[in-house]
Amino acid sequence: MVSLASGSEIKWRLNEMGKLYAPVRSILGPSGTILPIGDPGFGKPDAATFTTYGNQQHTFTWDDPWRENDGHLAATSDTFPYRFQGIIPFVNFNGVDEAAAADSSTYWERGDDTNDFSFSAAMWINVDTFQAFRIFSHNGEWWVSRDVNTLQLRLIDQTAGSIFADRSTNTDISAGTWNHIVFTYDGRGSTDAADGINCYTNGVLDNGSASTNASYGSMQGAGDGMGFAHQTSSNFYAGSIAGGALGFVFTHKELSADEVKQLYNLGRAALWL
Repeated sequence: MVSLASGSEIKWRLNEMGKLYAPVRSILGPSGTILPIGDPGFGKPDAATFTTYGNQQHTFTWDDPWRENDGHLAATSDTFPYRFQGIIPFVNFNGVDEAAAADSSTYWERGDDTNDFSFSAAMWINVDTFQAFRIFSHNGEWWVSRDVNTLQLRLIDQTAGSIFADRSTNTDISAGTWNHIVFTYDGRGSTDAADGINCYTNGVLDNGSASTNASYGSMQGAGDGMGFAHQTSSNFYAGSIAGGALGFVFTHKELSADEVKQLYNLGRAALWL
């Protein structure tokens, strides 16, 4: 059920949603970070920025305050007509000019020019249009992007130009439906790096074919900034992304299949799916 909410209903839903932060962080571990878009505790509707939630805190800057994504003018946390799926706020993106970005940080770097290191990324998305898009981009090192009608995690070795290792989900994603997508990477590097990537769709292992350039060694630890729902003013995402405690998450560990299932079950219940 998708609904607009205001006043006391907002407070109730945000309070119930807030109870999910602890169990999500417990699954992610101490290196985990959540992008809690749509939660006024981390960036009010009229704010130019939002902060991540976790031991590592990072500030992302909106192209425009996120209240404008739905064309709303009200700006206070009590009266703003939030959009919810279940008890989870979500933010719409128009695929043209709505996104956020942050300066580069070593936190997001998972290679050092010699070795790769493990990480996982997870998100609840509802795609409107399958145009070229990126959900999250650590430019020059790794990104999550569209691959025809699936999503892909790509690792980049910049030693001699852009040398890729990537794997996509196997199942096509239907537009207009909520899907939980998770990518995990064991950090093995080298010419079979993509074999260390696992893809999950709605809690189930969903690996497409792995592809690694024969020259791939490792990521360089040289990303030049983060793009959320775009790639540096291009490849904008069109659709909705769940926020609050179910916002895009990143952690330095390779999540297990059981941990992925736990995240999925928490989200499905909270989204009333």
